Amino acid sequence: MERIAGIVILYNPDEQQTFQNISTYSKYLDKLYLFDNSKKENAFLKENAEKFNTKVIYTHDGENKGIASRLNHATDLAMDDGFTWLLTMDQDSSFEECGFAKYLEYFANYKKEDVAVFGVNFLKDIFPVTDIPVQVLSTITSGSLVNLNLHKIIGKYNEDLFIDLVDAEYCYRADALNYKIIQFRNIILIHHIGYIQYGRSLKNFKLTPRVLHSPIRIYYIVRNSFYLLYRFPNLPEGAKKEIKTTLSLLKNNIIYHKERFQVIKNIIKGYIDFKKNKMGKLQSS
Repeated sequence: MERIAGIVILYNPDEQQTFQNISTYSKYLDKLYLFDNSKKENAFLKENAEKFNTKVIYTHDGENKGIASRLNHATDLAMDDGFTWLLTMDQDSSFEECGFAKYLEYFANYKKEDVAVFGVNFLKDIFPVTDIPVQVLSTITSGSLVNLNLHKIIGKYNEDLFIDLVDAEYCYRADALNYKIIQFRNIILIHHIGYIQYGRSLKNFKLTPRVLHSPIRIYYIVRNSFYLLYRFPNLPEGAKKEIKTTLSLLKNNIIYHKERFQVIKNIIKGYIDFKKNKMGKLQSS
């Protein structure tokens, strides 16, 4: 039987909502690592950790070390503790009722030796729900089950990226080594990418929902997208299409974002820092 640990990376979380989100899967894990990137320690989650029905290790050092660094720390801890798989989750993600139990059932019945990462359906309006597992080029961090035996071969998460596209870059490296990324598209993850703002179409003037991001996230998306496009060795052709689609969707932020000037400024800065090879955490953030 596989031993599964989990990690949740926190950043100024909504305490009650985050507690409810974690509760949808925590009892199925053998151990849960909580890494808090907030400046202030979260007393509520720390004090209520025993209610997650698993052993919880809460880590807070007052620094925002991003995503990749915390994932690397968690994979090291999990491997040292004898775990073979690591569930990676965002604080604002959860599973439908009995969803994670169903996920584990599909996971248990799938041949795992050459699978680097299992993922779930986080965009059911785009990815049709099907009982047939689908091999993909990449999947998001949240809801992923990472094969720690193959992680030793694939290598650590890229800390130069800090936050955005950390998951995609890891998956592309796995693909380059002929390992698989498998999505169970009948397992639904309740997850929000960016935030929704309604804007009027310039073509037909209809009011439609647009996915927007904070200006700081836009900086990382731009910088890291160009990094993958031009500095990633042997980037799969399909990956180039994925990344270019991500970049093209930033036009919504230019058109509809309330902080349009800051968005444009960060798009330019992201590209300039890519050209200068200035990676890692943006120092002003």
